Amino acid sequence: MAILPTLSATKVCMQTADQWYGKAHHLNGKANAFRHAYWNYCIAKNCYNKSYTIEHSLQYSKWITDWHEKAFPNRDLPRAMDLHNNKIGRLLFKSHPNLSLEQAAEKCRILAEQSVFIKSVPEIKNIKNQMVHIVK
Repeated sequence: MAILPTLSATKVCMQTADQWYGKAHHLNGKANAFRHAYWNYCIAKNCYNKSYTIEHSLQYSKWITDWHEKAFPNRDLPRAMDLHNNKIGRLLFKSHPNLSLEQAAEKCRILAEQSVFIKSVPEIKNIKNQMVHIVK
């Protein structure tokens, strides 16, 4: 298990989200979309840097962040939003595993700015490569 890479990733992600967005990343807007995607990128990247394969890094990132969503229940729409944005972070890592965490943060920031506002869970199924948010 990759506990230390996960804790380190969480710390970096939260510090970046706090610095860039303040408390807004605790809501369900674009800042929260950023945080979830960037968190997944950071976890996968930290695992990869510890000699995990790309695939194993992605599997672990999915496993630990899915566990987090189950351990800390949320309403259906916010949970679906979080799971979707987690996936976007993993997709970014899969396509760009060698970005620095700073470069990945900037890519996630741009993706978050382009995030799609949704009102229902079924809408997410039609959105493949963009982040989503539920608070304007």
